[in-house]
Amino acid sequence: YTQNPQVASNYARIFYETEEQAAKAAKALNGRVVEGKRIHALHLGSALMPNYQTSVYVTSLDKGVTEEQVYDHFKQFGEIDFTNRRNCGDAAIICFKNAASAEKALACTTFPAPTEEKKDATKEVTVKKYDGPIVLRPVALKRKLKTGDEEKDQEERTKEQQSVLGKLKAYYPIFVGNVPLNCPPLELKQYFAQHGPIKFMFSPQILAYRNSAPHPVKTFIIYYMNRPSQQNAVRFFDHKFFGGHRLHVLPLRGTQNLDVKNTIKLTKIPFMSEDALFKKIKPFVGKINRIVKKSRMAAYIELEDPADVTKMMDVETADHPLPKGKMEQLKTPVSTPDRETGNRSSYSGSCSL
Repeated sequence: YTQNPQVASNYARIFYETEEQAAKAAKALNGRVVEGKRIHALHLGSALMPNYQTSVYVTSLDKGVTEEQVYDHFKQFGEIDFTNRRNCGDAAIICFKNAASAEKALACTTFPAPTEEKKDATKEVTVKKYDGPIVLRPVALKRKLKTGDEEKDQEERTKEQQSVLGKLKAYYPIFVGNVPLNCPPLELKQYFAQHGPIKFMFSPQILAYRNSAPHPVKTFIIYYMNRPSQQNAVRFFDHKFFGGHRLHVLPLRGTQNLDVKNTIKLTKIPFMSEDALFKKIKPFVGKINRIVKKSRMAAYIELEDPADVTKMMDVETADHPLPKGKMEQLKTPVSTPDRETGNRSSYSGSCSL
């Protein structure tokens, strides 16, 4: 198994009937060595919703560096769950089994870069905690760059891209989900500008998310000029209706974990939108903090009151709002889709981000 951008991709997507089967297959296959090559099997849910507490990213890698080489180098810091080079440019994501390994990996400053003249040569790299792709996804920001990029060499383009991304670090992003697919960006910008000046916005097209509702939806990342604007936007716009859709608005950056004690995981549910799920469940509980569709037939529901979790789990099948669904309370932290991390319109694949 290789991931060399210069050669034909050795990736395959395999679709199972249920999410449980897909997760089980990924767990069984990941890390297995077949004909001398390690298989990197990644459940798409892990790619879209990584555990940021155990993940880092490394930048300044050569184009020819494979996932296997990244894996071999970073395993010195602890047991690795998965590595990802797909659509990451000069970067890679390393998700460890535990947070302690991720902390140790931050000390890494070099990566093997042997040449014919010097077999033990290394290259300087930078490793940081992974809390979303603000420094990983320069390709999505191409429209912010100056014209004439085609005439620049790769080094100059990379430098300018990193400059744009560096400037965005000074601003305050939010994730806006469940936006109607045909919504004009200017209309959404005018709506969200009610709570403060907006510096920049774009739409990360997460394919699995876009197709998770009967009527296709999209997401936006909006950068505010100041923190109060960001906080007010989350406070006032979350769950508000826009274009007939209930918006889901979350702050970005940092750990956005679902509250384990207050969250229910639903699988095998009918194919419906987040709005439809909200209407189905609301009569049975108090405040719903958020509903996140993970796939067509799976979702996370975070409730305000832990008692409502117990209530939902104890509802008789005949009276349940989703009688054919499978329901379980979360036992371990799962990151919400810090949706700066999704696959965007300018690329595809399962890079999580």
